[in-house]
Amino acid sequence: MRYLAAGALALCLVAFDAASSSAQSHHPALALGGMVESGGAPDLGSAPGGGELLRFIPRAAFALGVLVANKTHSRLVLTQARVLEPRRTLVHQLGAQFHRWNPPTCPPGAMCPAYVFPIRPGAKSPHPLAVAPGREAGLELDFRLGSCSEIAGANPAPIARVRVTFRKPDGSLHRQTLFLAGAELHMRMPKTNDCVDPRSTLSVDGPQQYESGNDWTIPGSTGDVCTIRNGRFYFLSRKYQTHISRPFRPSHYERVTLQMHFRGTGTYRNHATVKLVVAKKTVFRSHTPVVDVTKATSREVIAKIEAGRLPSGTTRGIPFHISGTLRCRATR
Repeated sequence: MRYLAAGALALCLVAFDAASSSAQSHHPALALGGMVESGGAPDLGSAPGGGELLRFIPRAAFALGVLVANKTHSRLVLTQARVLEPRRTLVHQLGAQFHRWNPPTCPPGAMCPAYVFPIRPGAKSPHPLAVAPGREAGLELDFRLGSCSEIAGANPAPIARVRVTFRKPDGSLHRQTLFLAGAELHMRMPKTNDCVDPRSTLSVDGPQQYESGNDWTIPGSTGDVCTIRNGRFYFLSRKYQTHISRPFRPSHYERVTLQMHFRGTGTYRNHATVKLVVAKKTVFRSHTPVVDVTKATSREVIAKIEAGRLPSGTTRGIPFHISGTLRCRATR
């Protein structure tokens, strides 16, 4: 789960529902607060240009949490919240839920933890929640990504607006549309071949610019293939993005390779070479990895690998560590 504390973002109200009397007022009833949290396998954290960045995992669920403030002098009851989905989007809302929000006050100058409300992805129907004047409520928005069949022709437009329905003390219902701004959802748009199996699940730890792994697979990249020839095994991963805190550039990628003598399933120690190749330059090489081959057929190989070491307080510099499960299509 990721969150940004209050004050880190400026989430502003920009538009109102034209059918609502609130739209005719210069004093909108609702506004979004300055806290965002998110959770679920597709969530990659902050997008380089602002908002939340998502990776495509077919049919995977995730949740987004924001605060909604009552800007009126009356008690409002929140009843519903729906995002405005662009046509042919890969991000589909499952439901919503309102949460009470009454965090402890942090004394001036104190270091207090960032407070969040619990979010759990799933299909939910919101229960109405009363919000006192000047107070806030947590809004959980639950989503599921589309299927592989939706990739072709999918729309890359972000999820940028949410429409909140609320009831005033006189019983009248109103709707107001809010821009998500720093909480809007951006998708790393996939390619159709990204759904092709097998797929390795590898993690690369090391200097910050090279930390990556299968979570940061570059859409459309080929790989996770292996060749077995004359008793030798050769593996090449898909491309993983480097410099993940920066906007993507085509030259910002790395691959994991493995070469070893091969005799089928079993554990291999000190008879293999694992490399991390950034663009076309090898930045890490290990001749002492541990490779545990758990499946080896004429079409597929699956193996767990451990190469390098984790950083320690006594180590000068930052060493590399590559670990995870290799899965590849085999050719001979």
